[in-house]
Amino acid sequence: MNQTQVYIKRGGVLLRPDPQDSREIEGILNPATAGDYLLYRAVGQGNYSRLMAAKLATATAKENQTIITHKLNKVIMEPETAYELTKKGHGGIEDPRVTELPNGSFVMFYTGYGRDVDFKKQTPVVAVATSNDSLTWQRQGRITFAKYQNHNHVIDFNLTPNKDTVLFPEKINGRYALLYRPMFTRKQAATYGVPWRGIWYAEADTLTGPWENNTLILKPMHEWENGGVGAGVPPIHLKEIWIHIYHGFTRGRVGHRRYSAGVFITPHNKPRHVIYRSDCAILEPLLTEEQSGAVPHVVFPTAVWQTDMVRSTLAIFWGAADTRIMWGMLHLPSEVLATSADAHHT
Repeated sequence: MNQTQVYIKRGGVLLRPDPQDSREIEGILNPATAGDYLLYRAVGQGNYSRLMAAKLATATAKENQTIITHKLNKVIMEPETAYELTKKGHGGIEDPRVTELPNGSFVMFYTGYGRDVDFKKQTPVVAVATSNDSLTWQRQGRITFAKYQNHNHVIDFNLTPNKDTVLFPEKINGRYALLYRPMFTRKQAATYGVPWRGIWYAEADTLTGPWENNTLILKPMHEWENGGVGAGVPPIHLKEIWIHIYHGFTRGRVGHRRYSAGVFITPHNKPRHVIYRSDCAILEPLLTEEQSGAVPHVVFPTAVWQTDMVRSTLAIFWGAADTRIMWGMLHLPSEVLATSADAHHT
């Protein structure tokens, strides 16, 4: 596959924070899509995050098709549970990823940033919620994992901070399947013989788990992702393959890392086997809007939206510098364009 055929053509800034709205005064970022709605992370004072909603639509501007949004001024989810809140009232619901299932319902995996009983301090964990209408969500709880045997060590993912979880839009061999990113300490990674930040695969019979058959499928390989990798957009199904848009970042402290995006592909019937991976980033923080903000030099793709604008492309949304939301169109290699009409909404 020719890498130059895989790229994201920027469309511009989609949403900016309202400086008069205290609920998003510190930024809006890292959205999900559910039907024709954009569910975005709104950050208030003290890094307190909730989910809010906007309506997506297409429009024509100067003979070019574009995407527009209308904020609904509606809070979708507010931190409430122990895994979303601390005793002092801090916390957050962060970075949702939404997948539409074949029956038309929606599943959201998100990061709860609270103080759950398993941890002594504020820690990111993954939880799941479901919806039948895109805007009303029912919490199903924090997800659990089966213990994982790695050489002479047993890894308990339930005691490991976790982020960046995306669900496949259909079952694999009769079971739910997802990708996630456990956050090991440097010491744990060295002891277990696993990457500090990598993308893992797991399966379960229910959405809350226990998630098992845990398998590391992607670890940092290239210079632009030498700090770590994580799942980005929910898997995109194109007939015989899954397309995965993921993020990678360079080494360094938070605020000094550079976040970019790449693509990898797995077979439809063997989603744990990577058959293609981009050598270079397909999206980098090149614009001022992506270089300046709460966390500079960040592009962080989290959502996809299929429109009727161009049948061979999909709209991708990303957080830019942890401050605003941008969008672009994903252009695919010619050998997979013929199957794009069969893509599932995710």
